[in-house]
Amino acid sequence: MDISNLLTIIKSRRWDIQRFNGYPFFLSSAAVLSGSHLPWGLSYTHFLYISHSKNVEMYYDTADYQRIGEIFWENVKSISDLEILAKESESTYAEIVSAAAYDAEELGALSERELKELLWQQVRLISAGVGTGHCIECATYVAEQRLHVLYPQGWPEIEASEPSFLKKAEMFARQLINEGYSKAEIIQRFNDEYGWIKNSYVGRQDITISDIEHLAQDETVHPLRNISNVEGDSMIAIISHIFAWQDRRKSNILKGIHSAEPVLRACAERFSIPFDHIRFLVPEEVERLGDIFFHQELAKRSTLFVDYSSYEGPQVLYTGSDAEMFVSGLENDVNNVQDNIKGSTGYKGCVQGIARVCLSLESIEDFKEGEILVASMTRPEYVTAMKKAIAFVTDEGGITCHAAIIAREMKKPCIIGTKNATKVIKDGDMIEVDADTGIITVLR
Repeated sequence: MDISNLLTIIKSRRWDIQRFNGYPFFLSSAAVLSGSHLPWGLSYTHFLYISHSKNVEMYYDTADYQRIGEIFWENVKSISDLEILAKESESTYAEIVSAAAYDAEELGALSERELKELLWQQVRLISAGVGTGHCIECATYVAEQRLHVLYPQGWPEIEASEPSFLKKAEMFARQLINEGYSKAEIIQRFNDEYGWIKNSYVGRQDITISDIEHLAQDETVHPLRNISNVEGDSMIAIISHIFAWQDRRKSNILKGIHSAEPVLRACAERFSIPFDHIRFLVPEEVERLGDIFFHQELAKRSTLFVDYSSYEGPQVLYTGSDAEMFVSGLENDVNNVQDNIKGSTGYKGCVQGIARVCLSLESIEDFKEGEILVASMTRPEYVTAMKKAIAFVTDEGGITCHAAIIAREMKKPCIIGTKNATKVIKDGDMIEVDADTGIITVLR
């Protein structure tokens, strides 16, 4: 597709732009493939992502959110309806977990054909981890509109119907330490259950004893609660169960990445491709591994890469000067940035403090106790900083997003979906986060 034509399409739509660290192989497996297999025969119209090395911008068309979300709520009238959807998705995932299983010690003995087939199974595993749950963003997009009508003065706080996987991991870490296992045994047992918990779209990250000890320090316990006994089948009750499905979906993605990375590394070694390059492979290209000219294309993507995937037309991939020209054409932000900072409440409260803008994994490491976390969106790898923070502010996300879920568990003020916080707020700004009103004020 001609660059100017694609720019015309992109600029004619309103986008939810999610910014985070990651690589195309993991991201495309999770987002793009699953987006074509939603309930009721639905699919997203298109996706766009732009990768600057490992810094990614993922574009979702809000018209898709609206269309799919409306149909979701036409079909999901009760917790039972939702549970049927979730169970079907998780049943499919369980079947693919079995099909994608392998012995890591035997990867080197596989033929090139067998390696490619196994890599494709890993793609299916990550995609199935999202599954039909990719409709969640659409459901909550529409739900927030309806909640504003139902509760014009602010809706009740909504808690997940079960603790997050992070909370469960904290409980497990505390249990292991309290039972007196050796450090080696603690690491082994924790990795058997939660060795994937620090993974991200960048890839796997090893768990250390200090990680486990840090998790065990949180003494807050959130027991299971069945909100349906309190709220019946109201939208609030259904959303509380969507929270839980969303969290399971995230854990499945991280588990899928944990399984996929060793296979991707084995392919990189077998086909003589630097691992930093093969991570820019998109799933449809697995068969091209072994083509030296394609390997050169992967190398170009490690600097700048644009992928536009439409379910109604051909996939468009740009690298080099074409990618630069396309990105330059987007310099006037498709969703204009405003100076006022306002979003939705993830968890109520009002605090003042120093802002720390975190746009990369490296910036998370510099986060200090008592600061306010400002990010495009948060993911499990942000939790270390979130424990130190007194409040969270994000550009993106709805009421089921990671930041909102963790804010409710940690009882910290949180404002989500500002669209522009990371562009307006600077590192070191003194800001007020008033999550009762959804307004952030830069004080100095």
